[in-house]
Amino acid sequence: MRENDDDDLPRVRVDITRDVIDERERIDFCRDSAAGAIAVFLGTTRDTYNGARVHNLAYECYEPMATRELRAICDELVEKYRGDGDETSVGSSGRGGRGIRAVDVVHRVGDVGVGETSTCVVVSASHRRDACDAASEAIELLKARVPIWKKESFVEGESGEVGAVWKENGLGAFAAKK
Repeated sequence: MRENDDDDLPRVRVDITRDVIDERERIDFCRDSAAGAIAVFLGTTRDTYNGARVHNLAYECYEPMATRELRAICDELVEKYRGDGDETSVGSSGRGGRGIRAVDVVHRVGDVGVGETSTCVVVSASHRRDACDAASEAIELLKARVPIWKKESFVEGESGEVGAVWKENGLGAFAAKK
């Protein structure tokens, strides 16, 4: 756990990885003596989609672009949920104080089996509402703006044949212009 002074800046870490995501290590990165809340979102591969049995997911991205956009999202959230520095006036709102203390976002690429984690978002903040709202917003912005493509492989009917469909995130500024 990091000990804080009042002028410490929030920590931000973003990663694209081919490795299994260590959720506990990601949470530990965000632990902070000024944080009263840690919110975690884990995106995992489910076993069915539209009635078909999912075999696995495979993710691809252009890492420099994806990493740059993940960092921009985190920086925006740190600014939005920076708090007002006044721990005496927070009350029951769950907002304010020292705001976000740390943000960690990682997305896995390559094959991700059923039940495995494909993305992990962790946000610590001095109060719960800032942590929860920032984590929720982070995953929505990731889906809307980060250039990551997903190939969903599924088993078709009784034949047992594996079919697949490619899906992309919203891609934001990286989307093709119409």
